[in-house]
Amino acid sequence: MKRLFSIVLLFIVLIGCGKVEPTIPGSIDHPAEFDPSFVKEGDSIAGLKVKSILTGDDPLHHVLVELEGELEVSGYYYRAGQSMAFQPDLASLKNVPHVKNQYARQYRDGTKVSRLTRFMFDDRAWLAQIPADSGTGRATVVLSHYKVQYIPEANTQMTDSVLIDGQSYLKLGEELVPFGFRYVEDAAKPVRMIDATKYHYLKPPKGAQALSNEQNQFVWKDLRVRLDLMADWNSTVDKPNFSALMGNHASLVKTDTLHIPGIGTAYLMVVERDRWDMEIDYYNGFEYEYWIIALREDPMVRMAGDDYLHAFCLIGVTDQQSETAEINMRELASLWQVPPEDFYSSDEGEGIPPTEGNSAY
Repeated sequence: MKRLFSIVLLFIVLIGCGKVEPTIPGSIDHPAEFDPSFVKEGDSIAGLKVKSILTGDDPLHHVLVELEGELEVSGYYYRAGQSMAFQPDLASLKNVPHVKNQYARQYRDGTKVSRLTRFMFDDRAWLAQIPADSGTGRATVVLSHYKVQYIPEANTQMTDSVLIDGQSYLKLGEELVPFGFRYVEDAAKPVRMIDATKYHYLKPPKGAQALSNEQNQFVWKDLRVRLDLMADWNSTVDKPNFSALMGNHASLVKTDTLHIPGIGTAYLMVVERDRWDMEIDYYNGFEYEYWIIALREDPMVRMAGDDYLHAFCLIGVTDQQSETAEINMRELASLWQVPPEDFYSSDEGEGIPPTEGNSAY
């Protein structure tokens, strides 16, 4: 009895001295595809530590997970105004933290479609790592401050939002979650780039004069030249939707099919467009656009419920329609680099490096 009393007394003393701590349940390592009902703070997902997790159904079902650590992701990038969009490739998507059986509510008709993780970066340090003359390329980047922001029923067309300084937010109680282009996207901070290969660019020909106020645009032989990446809706690789590309205040003058070494099949489109006169602040006369278009199919576009091809465009604009302008554009096309046909659909999700004779400079 005396011995038992001594043990109890020692236990009480140790507690008072802070020597005994309450038992903490062990953390769990979850795979990249996780079930949020089994995740708690202190666990890890795809090797990233769970800093916080918030789930609920008011006003919409949501799973918000803040993660710590770094994650390496490969994919392709493209410029979107002053920001850079980064789409993990099909192989990397399996390794990016995501809710099990996740989906999105398609913004046009409300059907359930695959939710494909994508990032929008506007960090100047990140943009500085991308070749200035490249509109599209492939890269491997290291991400930190990862946030899973899964709100499948929300999109910009069907969900009420709050607009603050030009940015749309979804209000979840005290939380304001930003919308991406059409959906609520996951968020992350780009830390560093391991490698980058540019695939869409144009080597300026001899005599070209760069436009100081525009990135990667120049004047050559009376042509104001630029590159663009557009969505060609309701088209096929052998039948472009020219009307979808040329837009309003324009009429189609001519189309033709071309074969460009190193690129393959391409399409010529000549457009007459109403010219905007800055002095009178209205349309006045016409200008002529010479487009050369290479179409590429991306399987992730179909998975997301959309119906368009990526249209890589080389565009020259002049004040007068002429056969010479068309000849000059065909010459420029020999200096043009676009992604290969299987850039988006490689089995390994890695694309194919540029080939000799059509390589990056």
